[in-house]
Amino acid sequence: ADCEMSLRGNKAIGILREAKSSWERRAPLTPDHVSKLVQQGLRVLVQPSSHRVFTDSQYARAGAELTEDLSPASTILGVKEVPIKDLINDRTYVFFGHVIKAQQYNMPLLDSLLNKNIRFVDYECIREQGTQDGRRVVAFGRYAGIAGMFDFLRGLGERLLTLGHSTPFLNVPSSYMVRDVDHAKEILRQVGSNISENGLPKEVSPLTFVFTGSGNVTKGAIEMFKEMPNLMIKPDELADVKNALGGDNSRLIGTIVGPQHMVQRKGQPGKPFLNSEYYSNPEKFEPIFHDKILPHSSVIVNGMYWDYMFARLVSKRQLRHLHEQGNSRLIGVADITCDPEGSIEFLDKCTSIREPYFIYDPETQQSYDNLDAPGVLMMGVDHLPAELPVDASKHFGDQLLKYIPALAASNGEVPFDQQSDLPPEIKGAVVTSQGALTPQFEYIRNLRKANEEAAKIGQATAD
Repeated sequence: ADCEMSLRGNKAIGILREAKSSWERRAPLTPDHVSKLVQQGLRVLVQPSSHRVFTDSQYARAGAELTEDLSPASTILGVKEVPIKDLINDRTYVFFGHVIKAQQYNMPLLDSLLNKNIRFVDYECIREQGTQDGRRVVAFGRYAGIAGMFDFLRGLGERLLTLGHSTPFLNVPSSYMVRDVDHAKEILRQVGSNISENGLPKEVSPLTFVFTGSGNVTKGAIEMFKEMPNLMIKPDELADVKNALGGDNSRLIGTIVGPQHMVQRKGQPGKPFLNSEYYSNPEKFEPIFHDKILPHSSVIVNGMYWDYMFARLVSKRQLRHLHEQGNSRLIGVADITCDPEGSIEFLDKCTSIREPYFIYDPETQQSYDNLDAPGVLMMGVDHLPAELPVDASKHFGDQLLKYIPALAASNGEVPFDQQSDLPPEIKGAVVTSQGALTPQFEYIRNLRKANEEAAKIGQATAD
């Protein structure tokens, strides 16, 4: 009878061991979170793992049961995608699915969720009030920004050394090497006091950091940047910053650019810029970033959302043109969004925590793993928050915790429109239920067809 009732919430939850990447040490809930749930009368099953940043004994002390078999739980939580072979039929699963853009590599996973009658909740879709345009409630974005900025500074130190300059950035390790965010900030404060006392090499000053985006990713990156001596300026002050500083090389320069610094109305350069106009008619705008901002940028820290409707931030051709004119000051790009050939066209691959950097040569348009090569330092690590697993898991679980009791008691056996026992934020994130896509995610079917057609055409052209 237990199995037949398994979509009916039984106040038991399971926590999976992560299988996707050897760097994945996060958990959706920490032992502290588990302890709170157990005190509320929930049963918590945890798959044993010596790979997590929290130990099995910490979970056991918190009141969890360590067991390989999570089938007694009606609701099962992970962080990353669950291997298809491990999915248990007729359960509620919660993880990052990477299926809502009909990502081709995960369509077999989506089919399995449907075939196995799984009610699937995607963290990415848990939004305020449960509306499609609400703010995301559970996310690791801030930690991507924090780890991304920190890791990039390590690479910047190594790159400046190959260009002939010793700097305090050489004292920055990778994020996974530090205990937690406070430890990372302590290191940056030491780097910063060295910069304010001794300055940076005049050949690379002023060192200007251009930040894109306004979300948690960019906020996390700026939070780290501000641990060092800095001067935040407006984008239109960049061109003159060298003169304004007079030879002062004891501060880093930072600026945050928005869409109005990236594009202008075609044929109407002076017209006031409206975000709403750009987002609804991007084709009426032309890029200006490469002209107005790029020539004065030492570093680009990219944290913005982008898709193909919009102009790229920087294309290969724009960078090459600037480079040929001798006008490029660009030393490096930290693409925290890690979108290969996306808003920054010459990020041609994602990089790994172990090998975070490569060099892109604008002249030959080739990438090199050797940091001594000529060109621009590139970083696009695709699972940055995993480098700070303690802080990231704690933050994530803090947001998630309040929804767990309702989720664990909810009845997923009734038709989706009658599942009134789910909080609206969770209900809005249910992608599959009763073997079908829920109404708000039915669009995936057509998007999937379109993606498959596009891939076929792409394949035909390649052949």
